Amino acid sequence: MRMVEAWAYVLVLAGVAVGCAYTKTWWPMYPAVGLLGLLIWFRQV
Repeated sequence: MRMVEAWAYVLVLAGVAVGCAYTKTWWPMYPAVGLLGLLIWFRQV
């Protein structure tokens, strides 16, 4: 189950990266990484 969760995080980050590359605006990567980091942090607690 944890592998599925890890792949979901990777797909979310890849989707944000593709969207950022398409619009050539990279600032949305920062909150996406931060939010995923917080989600992972609180998921482990």
